Amino acid sequence: MKKITAMTVLVPVFTALLVLSACGNSNSANNAEEAGSAPVPSASAPAGAWDAGTSASEPAADSADSPNAAAGTEHNVDISNFSFSMGTLEIHPGDTVTFTNHDDVAHSATADDNSFDTGLHGKDESKTITFDKEGEISYHCSAHPGMQATIIVKA
Repeated sequence: MKKITAMTVLVPVFTALLVLSACGNSNSANNAEEAGSAPVPSASAPAGAWDAGTSASEPAADSADSPNAAAGTEHNVDISNFSFSMGTLEIHPGDTVTFTNHDDVAHSATADDNSFDTGLHGKDESKTITFDKEGEISYHCSAHPGMQATIIVKA
């Protein structure tokens, strides 16, 4: 008969917890409903449709405070509790979106079609992306694929 030790019980439990924690918060799929809109299916925008911008510590070329404010508006998406604050965000060409992580773990905003990627950024760090062309792009966190949202760029 096999002897049961604390190790034989704890290793599978910790493994299961690790796998579940990597999946993210089950509420992330409900972000669109909380924001008052329904989730939008994945987009087929061409690669390169969006340009990576500057980090939040550098001024964005078309932020609302710059002389070129008419060229674009700055939008903010907060990342907290393993979810993006906007399930669906509608913007216009030339607008920028700043992604700010408020969680203790690193997150990214990565386009499903790889047209943009903020890279992983830590707590209270921000990354800004400029969207120049019309289209619809679904994105996720590369470390937590259950975190998903959509940006729609239209004139």
